[in-house]
Amino acid sequence: MKSMSFILSMSLFFAGNGFAGVVSSTATPIILPVSGVFIPQNGYDDNDMVQVVVDGMLPNACWLIDRTDAKLTATNNQIVVQQFARKQESDICKDESTLPPELKNPVSFMAEVSLGALPQGQYTIIYSAMPEGKIQTKNFNVVKAPNNEIDSLYYAITTDLYISKVISANDAEFKVNFSGYLSNPCTDMENEVMVSNQGDVIVLMPQVFKFNGTCLPIAKEFSRNVSLKTPPKGRYLMQIRSANGNAVNRLFTVK
Repeated sequence: MKSMSFILSMSLFFAGNGFAGVVSSTATPIILPVSGVFIPQNGYDDNDMVQVVVDGMLPNACWLIDRTDAKLTATNNQIVVQQFARKQESDICKDESTLPPELKNPVSFMAEVSLGALPQGQYTIIYSAMPEGKIQTKNFNVVKAPNNEIDSLYYAITTDLYISKVISANDAEFKVNFSGYLSNPCTDMENEVMVSNQGDVIVLMPQVFKFNGTCLPIAKEFSRNVSLKTPPKGRYLMQIRSANGNAVNRLFTVK
């Protein structure tokens, strides 16, 4: 179970470092409440590199994202995720109320932070959410790897992932394109791409298979399109697993 006293102390900490009301010029990073934190609930082994994706919004063009911290505490496998931001000290940003219209709009961002390999167990992420900095949590599991290889399944090396930023909820399906290469010349892509729907996270797993024969020692590039069922309205993370325990992430909205 979560430690309520720990979460309360985190609430006080986040509240004391919150973003609301900060208008003075500062070079010191402050904690920024975020729109959401995304991570697959299941699918990580204890030899995978666990990634957390932060979805956020800067109040205007005068603010820049700073570091993203994710620290494992000693309390019940709880991980505190904090997104920092800092204000530019240029003359035009000294008074944000007088910014020209083109600089007043909020600026969206996505940040990734690696937790490295974690021991088998259940974990709870704690973060400060927009707009008031209310504390939110997300749970995920890490299981024992079935073998000593980094990936229990063979994945392609994915370098790019494309998906529309906004998808209509009226469309039955939407398209995803991903590309990359195969470093082992004696491998090829499986015809089917495995898909795991996990709430607000969709995980794609493009597997490869090995074959015997004479193989030229060159990397083989690939580009694949897949069609997926459109989920309900909301904000989602599309994550595609890549070789060597890595992943490529993109955020999108269904509306």
